[in-house]
Amino acid sequence: MKPPPWLGPLDLGRDGVQRVLGDLEYAVLQVLWEGPAHTAREVENRVRPHRNINTIMSTLNRLVRKRLIARDPGTPARFWPCLSHDELAAQVRMWIGRVFLDEMEALSVPQFLGSRSGTDGETARRLVDLAHRIAHEAQDGSV
Repeated sequence: MKPPPWLGPLDLGRDGVQRVLGDLEYAVLQVLWEGPAHTAREVENRVRPHRNINTIMSTLNRLVRKRLIARDPGTPARFWPCLSHDELAAQVRMWIGRVFLDEMEALSVPQFLGSRSGTDGETARRLVDLAHRIAHEAQDGSV
């Protein structure tokens, strides 16, 4: 399974979208999510702590390559997000779920069940039902 272009190192100690984005990428996206398209200079003026324009341009270009923002080729160039915060958060959750189910299922589920004292058939059935419901929702596009 090929990872999405926006996926960075996964930091489980952070919340939501910040798990897969660097601090500056997230700060830039927060500015862009607040309103209409912004120039690099406008983003630079709103990102705290203040960063120089070259750093902001590098970050904006990286976000364009990751397909998280789009760029108007005019002068000065304007940038806007391709996904809302909620849409990106949903994609992050879906990706993490896929990785768990596809890559770790064989190891993680038996370990989880084995670590639960008193795990019985009912608990196992509930986990299987949950996995089926998640798979069904993913096929329907409702995740």
